[in-house]
Amino acid sequence: MDNFWTNYSDQKAPEGESFRELVNRATTKIKCMTAENIGRDLIVVAHAGTIRAALTLALNLPLNSALYMSVSNLSLTKIEAFDENNPFPWRVEFANLPATLKNKKI
Repeated sequence: MDNFWTNYSDQKAPEGESFRELVNRATTKIKCMTAENIGRDLIVVAHAGTIRAALTLALNLPLNSALYMSVSNLSLTKIEAFDENNPFPWRVEFANLPATLKNKKI
């Protein structure tokens, strides 16, 4: 287990995938969904690991940095996508907000 915490991005749980593999898989899907839905809003329900992968992509972070991000159950994260030719194709509007939407607009 110590190896997991010292090399978070490449260690695998038994019969699982590494965070690097998750990020690669999620990034491919995020980019595909973004390209297929230009100009539309998407609502995606995902596990904390997938949300960390999306934040890693959007913020162009080193993989091990994801360990420093807390993603609570039922929290909200909003990432905006821009044209792929934009030097800054992603913007994190907010991350890990509590899901208290009663009479609030997000």
